[in-house]
Amino acid sequence: MSELGIIILAAGESKRMGFPKLKLELDGKSLLDHVLDITSSLKEVETVLVLGAYMKLYNNIAGKWPVNKVFNKEWQSGMGVSIVTGLRFLLDKSETAINSVMILLADQPFVTKAYLEKMILKSNTTNKGIIISDYGSVSGPPVIFKSPYFDKLLELKGDQGAKHLIAHHQNDCDAMSFPEGKYDVNTPEDHNRLIRRKSR
Repeated sequence: MSELGIIILAAGESKRMGFPKLKLELDGKSLLDHVLDITSSLKEVETVLVLGAYMKLYNNIAGKWPVNKVFNKEWQSGMGVSIVTGLRFLLDKSETAINSVMILLADQPFVTKAYLEKMILKSNTTNKGIIISDYGSVSGPPVIFKSPYFDKLLELKGDQGAKHLIAHHQNDCDAMSFPEGKYDVNTPEDHNRLIRRKSR
């Protein structure tokens, strides 16, 4: 069993989209299928999909993939609670001690297997405790936290993500360039923009 856990965040309500955005398709597959296809192909990792607002729909989509699923009953509280839910599941379930965790959004269509493998390699070969994705002007997920940060992640509440941990521990961060990370899908306009971009 791997010492790396992956938390895929898919509990949100897609309020700005107006309907379950992870069923939207790009390149012939749903956004949720895209991320699960990638994580399922990674070797020696333990992955958990955190569900919430659209549990039944997303659970059905995820049914064909070998991924653990956990329901965040407090999904309305925000991302922080989903991270805690996913991390607790991994720490409780894993047969060996998880020594790092990757936090991954389900709506980043430019995430690839190759990129995640490079992140994992960097995490395994650096003494830094946090590996972040550098979008250019900002940074964000995917992000890897090593075990010294687990207690702080478990203290997250409400819609508080992990950005403040990164901000307060810049000296312990190693960054990977991922300019495409800024493209996510929150509105119908985002989806249409991505379709145009991918068709170039």
